[in-house]
Amino acid sequence: MGVIACEVMRRSGSVWPAVAVRVVNNLALPLLVLFTGFTGPGPMGG
Repeated sequence: MGVIACEVMRRSGSVWPAVAVRVVNNLALPLLVLFTGFTGPGPMGG
């Protein structure tokens, strides 16, 4: 993900689009859990 954020920053010339890429990446899993209730396999999940 860092390589993708770096490339976005290089192409755009600004750090903010790269920050947006990281925010989307960091929110993906918590939003999945929030909306589906799925926490994965294991004793606490599913």
